[in-house]
Amino acid sequence: MGLFDKKNCAICGKEIGMLGTVKLEDGVICKNCSGKLSPYFTGRKRTTVKEIEQQLAYREQNKKNLASFNPDIILGEKTKVYVESGSGDFVVSSYTDWRNHNPDIITRKMLNACDIEVKEHQEELYTKDAEGKRVSYNPPQYEYEYEFIAHLSVNSPYFDEIHFEISDPNARPAGVNTLKFVEVQDLGRKLQATLLPNVYNYNGVNTVTYNTTGTPTTGQTAYGAWTCPYCGKVNADGNFCSGCGKPRPVQTRWFCPNCGKENDGQFCSNCGRQRPL
Repeated sequence: MGLFDKKNCAICGKEIGMLGTVKLEDGVICKNCSGKLSPYFTGRKRTTVKEIEQQLAYREQNKKNLASFNPDIILGEKTKVYVESGSGDFVVSSYTDWRNHNPDIITRKMLNACDIEVKEHQEELYTKDAEGKRVSYNPPQYEYEYEFIAHLSVNSPYFDEIHFEISDPNARPAGVNTLKFVEVQDLGRKLQATLLPNVYNYNGVNTVTYNTTGTPTTGQTAYGAWTCPYCGKVNADGNFCSGCGKPRPVQTRWFCPNCGKENDGQFCSNCGRQRPL
């Protein structure tokens, strides 16, 4: 058989060329049928035609279930999480017409954990010398932006992980000592507590708002010496660490996502896991 010989989709029966196929363990499917699968699904080459048929049936039922899904909580910036507070069910989508894109409905029982990762991106700034050539500053100067990513661990027959950015990729925080950083950090904590209220604690986190100078403008004000949970610097006072510039955490109790122990420090007193962001 030649490279461009045509085959038939194992699902819809449509004739397709080799360049239009998606390989499975025991056959091929067309890109149209593949596009109906969950966006979180991976590992197609290890999947059988029968398993794909089962997933497509699940996806059709999911589409029907979306008709009665009525979220009353929306969290996120560009990519949003739509939550039904009563049931705890939620979907994740970056589309304004999210129902038409058939996002997977995740129940609270399916969700095992919600971790927030903060990635620091740096880009060097340059200037020009007397000849107009681009050169580095001395010492080098950089601009930064911070990307907040949610990692969901899910118990589903078709996928086990969901990853998405909760910050706006076009307007990420430019520094850890900015109001925007604190706002997105707070959004991450609220997302965790909304999706897994028995694991993550949000009590009081949103009672502090900082202005651009680092001074709390509303809610409670933190005083006294404190140790930075990021770099270990001991600070005599203030709301931002003098060692790394990150904001002083608001002290609240939290439940360890690993063992369920209630804690008030930065590490679980039962199993040693670090407090989630």
